[in-house]
Amino acid sequence: QVQPKGPYQLAGWSFGGTLALEMAQQLQKGGESVALLAIIDTRLYSTNFATFWHGSRVFLTSMLPHLWPYISEYLNLQSAETGGEAKLSKFKTSEFKRLLQVFQANLRADSRYRPQKYLGQVTLFKTANQDSTWGWGDIAANGVELHQIPGHHMNVLRPPQVQVLAEKLSACLAQPDEVITPYPLN
Repeated sequence: QVQPKGPYQLAGWSFGGTLALEMAQQLQKGGESVALLAIIDTRLYSTNFATFWHGSRVFLTSMLPHLWPYISEYLNLQSAETGGEAKLSKFKTSEFKRLLQVFQANLRADSRYRPQKYLGQVTLFKTANQDSTWGWGDIAANGVELHQIPGHHMNVLRPPQVQVLAEKLSACLAQPDEVITPYPLN
């Protein structure tokens, strides 16, 4: 309803990057155009083992040690809603279980997903300081535009790192639309 016709500009962080890719491909197959596919700190893997190994490694090294700010923020919001009493025990059981279930479902979906060739350019924002396209170069027909951003996977969407990402993403969004409609509906 908000925008029934393209060109579309899509972005996704973490597993959302893979979702944005699939959305772009489905839109293109439906005859719509995608002007920007922005991937934020997402690696693309071609095998179940690589996805599982990387997912486990990222969770243990990049996510788990940095979860406290998110938990603390959640508890502060809960505390404000309940008149000052944070319900840590409730968070530990119901909310943590829900978050873990979502993480596991995303990991399963990601491990089963087989990315197809994307008939456009991928704009990749990544925290690691290396020239690798993290697998996106293997599927992007029009190449990968790399942008280095500060931080790590778990704080890239938090201040002050998010300001740098916002500036770089805004510049990409302001570019004139170079639209590719690879599947015309004739």
